[in-house]
Amino acid sequence: MAAVGEKEEMAMPEGLDVSIEPSKFRAQPHKNYTSKITVKTSPELLPDVNASTAGFAREYTLCLRVIFEGENETIGDDWLRVIPSVVTVPGASGLDLPRGYLHNNSITLKPGETKETYYTLHTGEGGPGEVSYNIYRITGKVNAAPMPEEEKLPMPEGLYVSIAPNNFLARPHEKYTSKITIETSPELSPGKYVLYMEISGVGGHTDHWLTVSVV
Repeated sequence: MAAVGEKEEMAMPEGLDVSIEPSKFRAQPHKNYTSKITVKTSPELLPDVNASTAGFAREYTLCLRVIFEGENETIGDDWLRVIPSVVTVPGASGLDLPRGYLHNNSITLKPGETKETYYTLHTGEGGPGEVSYNIYRITGKVNAAPMPEEEKLPMPEGLYVSIAPNNFLARPHEKYTSKITIETSPELSPGKYVLYMEISGVGGHTDHWLTVSVV
């Protein structure tokens, strides 16, 4: 066992493949250089689950050793943690998967007001491919994807929700932002309305919830 501050080298587990390119090059003074680290998993790399760690995936700690050769040889280290889980899809690179987020998942406004928020998609290594967004009103009682039809509700009279663009062709390693507009009429009854945003295309099928509170 390695002492504190020391590193114990271990073999890579079956199903975990890590590479860095370029891994060796001639560097010039006062220059910046970037290398790409690719982490790939296979279906054989399963979470290490037992009675004491149920629900938690095993963590693999990697050490990146950088050696500067020359008149003044220097050795520098950095660390990278790999945690196989539902976020890291087996068989895919885990460093740059498609991901998206709502800029604000809760909106409060008065009847007759209009507010906006945004959804941003980072495609990572996904694509090229078509992306589509749909927004529904739901009961908010069931968390499922895709959302069962019986959980969807009609939009109330006086609540108008749109997203633009809602359908487009996405390319790898790009960022796309769509604007969500929430408009209410003076006649809209106060209350909480739960909206379900369905995302299909690059990165598979995912969803986000948006709560609209009319006060």
